[in-house]
Amino acid sequence: ALEEFKKQAKVTDEEIKKYYDEKKETYKTAEKRAVSYVFFEEPKDQEKLDAEKLKLAQNEYGQKVNNFNEATLKPNAKLELIAAGMKMKTETTAPFTQDAAPEALKAEAELISAIFNHDTVNRPISDPVKGTKGYYIFSVLKTEEPKQQELKEVTDKIKEALVLQKAQESMLKAANDSREAL
Repeated sequence: ALEEFKKQAKVTDEEIKKYYDEKKETYKTAEKRAVSYVFFEEPKDQEKLDAEKLKLAQNEYGQKVNNFNEATLKPNAKLELIAAGMKMKTETTAPFTQDAAPEALKAEAELISAIFNHDTVNRPISDPVKGTKGYYIFSVLKTEEPKQQELKEVTDKIKEALVLQKAQESMLKAANDSREAL
């Protein structure tokens, strides 16, 4: 079993340092982004509405999202000011990584992807992004670029990788030795 070979694998500080020096570029922190966003919740209880009222509710909803989006296209548009003018609530997040989104946005994979792929230079405010319960329009407030991690920050990860590598090599050698002995 691989676990038995892991227990026997020994890794020195020199091996850890050498491994880090060889793969230094792969040890960086993840990019973080902070955003401000407006959420347009889809009309509730749509299934209870008759066809005419449903169509009316959906048209009003679509118009609200479109009006907001059109306002964001104007030069020097600010998300917070547009939201205040349309009596909409703006939410703000602290900087987060793509794989550790805030609780309120965790279920919105498409939104998270859009946040981290958004070109803030050419379009300060996003287009509407479809979520699970409505549309989001956001503005990236802050971007923290990936930073180089120091050896002491990644020593445990490197040690784990080297132990696994040595254990697999030992296991392969033991299997080959057994094969030859048979």
